[in-house]
Amino acid sequence: MRAYRLTLRACAVGLGLCGIVWALLALRALPDFGRMRDLADRVASGDVFRPDLIRARADMAARVAQTTCDTIYLRSAILVEARAAELAVSDADLTEIDPRYDAVSRTAERLLDCAPTQSLAWLTLFWVEASRWGLRPGLLRLLAESYRTGPNETWIQVRRSPLAMNLYGQLPEALQKDAMDEYLELVGLYQFDLVVGIYARLDDATRGVVLSRLSEVPTHARGWFARQISRAGLPIDLPGMLQKPDRPWLYN
Repeated sequence: MRAYRLTLRACAVGLGLCGIVWALLALRALPDFGRMRDLADRVASGDVFRPDLIRARADMAARVAQTTCDTIYLRSAILVEARAAELAVSDADLTEIDPRYDAVSRTAERLLDCAPTQSLAWLTLFWVEASRWGLRPGLLRLLAESYRTGPNETWIQVRRSPLAMNLYGQLPEALQKDAMDEYLELVGLYQFDLVVGIYARLDDATRGVVLSRLSEVPTHARGWFARQISRAGLPIDLPGMLQKPDRPWLYN
């Protein structure tokens, strides 16, 4: 009887140890969701990483994305995979561009399967298709969905506004209004480099629309905008707005 009990105890201990080992191995096999989110936040903030690191993390993100509905992870994966696609484009790596676009599109589609109101996913699909094929019929629906599902999220707006304003003259009236409203809102939020960079790439007609509606922006932000545009060497005609303010430290 004693030997029998010892045997049972040994079996129980063995099973317990096996369970611990299995749990540790399982934990090691799980993707590090927190690390992916941190990387995505830094990529979105403009931090620069080694291309090989971005590519490796993007490959992992693309695999994991198809196994989860964690929206935070999927949004992070999109940002990292999009950066890998941008690297492929900037390197003119023709063997890499299409696979990267395909991967980030699949992740965006996965996010929409899990959460159809995710504006980033709609915007990503629009960006990929417009980058590949230009502005084709039916494509604007994706941009419209991005505005509908995320009209006032600044972290989405700073990604969407450069795309939409660059295509402003080709957009239908409703999307032109969405794009211009968003741009002026970013001016009012003092998004320094972003709004000046966008303005620099606009054609004269679109710049004219910006200036005609700039009165909708608070005076302080309007004055700041005019001075920043002037500093960049770009033409702007806003009488009185180029004068130095009474408290210049607020605007420099």
